[in-house]
Amino acid sequence: MRLSPPLLALAGLVPTLLAGSVLWLDRSGPWLLAARSAAIGAALVVVGVELLPHAVGSLGPIALGVALGGALAVAALERRSASHGGAGLGLSLAGLGLHQGLDGLQIGALAGPLGLPVLLAIGLHALPLVAVGLMISARHLGRPAALLVWSGLLLSTAAGLAVGMAIPTAKITPWVPWLQAAMSGLLLHMLLHDLVPTIQARSLRPAILGGLLLGAASVLVLLHPHRHEQRHPPPPSSPPAGPSPGGSSETAT
Repeated sequence: MRLSPPLLALAGLVPTLLAGSVLWLDRSGPWLLAARSAAIGAALVVVGVELLPHAVGSLGPIALGVALGGALAVAALERRSASHGGAGLGLSLAGLGLHQGLDGLQIGALAGPLGLPVLLAIGLHALPLVAVGLMISARHLGRPAALLVWSGLLLSTAAGLAVGMAIPTAKITPWVPWLQAAMSGLLLHMLLHDLVPTIQARSLRPAILGGLLLGAASVLVLLHPHRHEQRHPPPPSSPPAGPSPGGSSETAT
């Protein structure tokens, strides 16, 4: 199913729009803790199963070095920041914004000709990443600032969509693995930085671990068909048989 540009633009923004619903969860209620744990588990799977392996598959071991460099850059900024991680969080959120722009770019360039499977696969891994980023923003910066972050992520996705629909895919593809590797490091640091304090609450640890496992398992199950298609693409269909060079299928007697 080929998607028209207006439908493609709308569908590309849906995951980011849905992720923004976490900002209206009751901050004191159990739903926020469950949602954050499930989103972190899902996002860790996305980075560890999708983003980083794709980068390593294209770049080899150098992708691990790029990812490590991204994570160390955030850690160094956090140590030097007088606002207790404010600069590191800002860099991680910038990486998330870059990720959303790249997702929009890939949707704009690929989902139009390839249809819903590509759109669903990209949107599925964007949803938990954006949800975690917004919950961390709300926790450290407050809800008004998190709303601004959400708006920025929407704009970044929309800009990526516009560029992806305007620029030939061949000009974009060589840079995608490098960006995926760098973003993997930035996002992993952000996720683990939020996960460690969360699981330190012993009384809530069973619920937290349950949410992590549920989120991780859900993404693994939902991504399985897409990964199976990548590893085992359908064989190309045989072209229809044309007329013989002589113009007739019968041999002259």
